[in-house]
Amino acid sequence: MNKVLDNFQRSKTTIICFYIMLAAVAILLISNVMQYQFLNEGFFQILAGAKANDQRQLVASFIVIAAQIAVIITFIQWFRRAYHNLHKAKVKNLKMSEGWAAGGWFIPIASWFIPFQIMQDIWIKTREYGQSSNDEELGDHNVTQRPMMTLGIWWACWVGSNILGFVNYQLMRDNPGMSDLKMITILSIVANILSIVSILFIVKIIKESQNDQDAFLERWNSKDADSTFEISQSDDVLD
Repeated sequence: MNKVLDNFQRSKTTIICFYIMLAAVAILLISNVMQYQFLNEGFFQILAGAKANDQRQLVASFIVIAAQIAVIITFIQWFRRAYHNLHKAKVKNLKMSEGWAAGGWFIPIASWFIPFQIMQDIWIKTREYGQSSNDEELGDHNVTQRPMMTLGIWWACWVGSNILGFVNYQLMRDNPGMSDLKMITILSIVANILSIVSILFIVKIIKESQNDQDAFLERWNSKDADSTFEISQSDDVLD
């Protein structure tokens, strides 16, 4: 029996976490803009306000980190289950094995392309199979291409924000002067903007992909009782 897993609740939880992340990054963006304005003030104003500025930045950064942890956990759970269902449905020509849907995010270098390839499969093939006619068996028809610009923008912004974050981390390790701090703050503002765009696009991707998954599950719910598929409502985090 192939166990196809309902992913609806995970999609809702993931989207909520991304909206929290969106608010957190927006707060950090405002804080970074305030810091840039602060760094352009006179020496004595900077000296007097440095502690308050650093505390505000620290609080904003911790809020973002907390939101990121929640997003990582919930998104990977949704992402892995979506790919699990494609494998259980015996969809043809999937780019990766099921385990890479979780592991691919944590391997250096590979994490820059494996998750994107898996998301391509989820984005394109779930929709095709969810919209196929009831008299077709999954895996017995060719999958047509879906526009990829949405995925491309999401991934480019996500990668770009991470690269800028890494650059900023390296710059901060080198005891930056005032001009360096201004440059770091500008890069942080750009990274925040990229993160916001990335979040908006991934929320769109999750919503549309989940609609396709719901259609996929509805199709199999309507099949005969002797179907080789079972629709599971499992809440096991490892499923």
